Amino acid sequence: MANLGRAAIPIVVLVVLAASSFFVALSATGPARSAPAPDAVLRSASSPEGCTNCVIGSIPIPFGPSSIAFDPDNDLLYVADQSEAELSAINATTNTVADTIAVGTATEDAPNGISVDTLTNHLFVPDDSNDNVTVVGASPFKTLKSIGVKPNPFSSLYDPDNQYVYVGAEGVTTAWITVLNASSETRVTNISLGSNVNKVPIGLALDTANGELFAGDAQGNNLTVIDTLTKKIVANVSVGYDPESIAYDPANGLLYAADTEGENISVVNGATNLPVGSLPIGTEATPVGPIAVAYDAENGCVYAPSQAGDFLSVIDTFTEAVIATVPLGSAPNSVAVDSANGDIYVTDTNTELDGSNVTIVAPASCPDESVLASVNVTPTLTYIYLSGGTATFTAEPTCEPAACPGTVTYRWSVANSNVSIEATTANPVTVKAGSVSGDDTIYVNASLDGFTVGGNPAFVLVIISGGGGGGGGGGGGTGALTGVDLSPGSASVAFNATGSFAATAVCSGSCSGTASFSWSLSSSSLGSLSTTSGDDTTFTADATAGSVQLTVSATLASVTESAHATITVSKTGSSSTSSKLGLLGLPGNDGIAVAVVAVGAAAGGLLWFKGRPKVPSPPPPPPPPG
Repeated sequence: MANLGRAAIPIVVLVVLAASSFFVALSATGPARSAPAPDAVLRSASSPEGCTNCVIGSIPIPFGPSSIAFDPDNDLLYVADQSEAELSAINATTNTVADTIAVGTATEDAPNGISVDTLTNHLFVPDDSNDNVTVVGASPFKTLKSIGVKPNPFSSLYDPDNQYVYVGAEGVTTAWITVLNASSETRVTNISLGSNVNKVPIGLALDTANGELFAGDAQGNNLTVIDTLTKKIVANVSVGYDPESIAYDPANGLLYAADTEGENISVVNGATNLPVGSLPIGTEATPVGPIAVAYDAENGCVYAPSQAGDFLSVIDTFTEAVIATVPLGSAPNSVAVDSANGDIYVTDTNTELDGSNVTIVAPASCPDESVLASVNVTPTLTYIYLSGGTATFTAEPTCEPAACPGTVTYRWSVANSNVSIEATTANPVTVKAGSVSGDDTIYVNASLDGFTVGGNPAFVLVIISGGGGGGGGGGGGTGALTGVDLSPGSASVAFNATGSFAATAVCSGSCSGTASFSWSLSSSSLGSLSTTSGDDTTFTADATAGSVQLTVSATLASVTESAHATITVSKTGSSSTSSKLGLLGLPGNDGIAVAVVAVGAAAGGLLWFKGRPKVPSPPPPPPPPG
């Protein structure tokens, strides 16, 4: 994975949260007890040295682990034990329990959701039994203070960029994210997530590239997206049911959410806040419930233990494929990665009689297999004549990280019958104009090894010969409306910013009158227009990410023509816009009529089969059915 820059990515502490409903309170405990005698790691005789993706040992711990986190600075693992209301520190070099302290009161959900502030070497441990977060010092290992938060806190996540700690709490009737200042260890604010019916923020992940916090709605099927700067909710993303754990991959900008009550890991594009697919772990008939996820930036793997299946799935984030399945102990519920040596640690609840364990799994590098990443269609702009004119388009595939390992296949299609394709699976492909002017769209999908991506949009102008004769045209210079020139043809607009658009009527010769215009949006959920009439308008974006289609219709002498533009609304936006479609500066074309035919990209920009998606910007409007 070196060519992807994974080795240069800072290692972020992984916080993996377990489902609270799986733990049973056993007994209350008193003050902190002394650490047990160090337990030598139990190495399995059946696990050979040098093995990968295999169990190499286990560490006995008290019954009832609920959360595990790795501290890279001190080379320690921290395990929260709900049954005994304790927090244990495990030496990751010797794989032995170094110390244990009391945290909270032994109840079903305390303690839980550990996070580690690597700047201060302090731990933040939600204590559901007392509605607070306990701050613990790593060295010496002791309780320092408690910070009151909203009722029933389950999870926490450290944000090194802002020096915040985010705490997810079920609340009484309203679910909350409490923001703590990690340096002063005080409350900053509370963010309401609305009713806590089917919304308990157990899984938390931070998209460091876009400055957004993702909170999984346990018992629901949604990820709530929060801007860490404004501390406002900016999006909601539909995923699989009960996303109790989330991991972020900074190498490809994707988030992986465990579908705890189903059989998948949902994949979300962090740049667009849109779902892009799912990774099957089990089957619909036999769901295995991935209970947690953790990402290893060093080797590009995602690890997901299954509580129902008692195994660990190893997923290559480049190919988006499960490359190994490792048997585990009974009912595994949380996972962490030692960024120093790559070992994977998984807690299992086992039984009250037998106790529990932290199972140690030897890692393996996820292979850098080249996969289809993008398709470039050329030319991006050309023209053909009505009734038989042709143009040739070529799709050029790009694979990553190296050359494409096989033969890429293509599928071209059209939206309607204004143009036709002579061979839909050829490359290059020939497009032929029909006898009717108007807009049309061509789509290309390229496929390799079961993974399909769509090409970029290109445009063709269908030119109707004017000037002297010709059937049906009535001669040159009639001034009939033949199209609309919309500028820009696409735009990216930042939250609460504006974008301006202008339309010009296109006629066969000089227009015989003044055209009237009307403007509309395919959806009002992302913004609004300053006016719906006249030859220009301004789009004002709301603070919600997504894409919307702008349509302008021109009417002249009972003839109506339309043009469209795609507006992408994002947190930052950009100044990029497409070029104005005109006559291409063609010489000697005075007095010609023009109809625009769009040659577009595949549908949602990405049809998910398998493989790593490349989604640098929100997808264009979906392709026609069929």
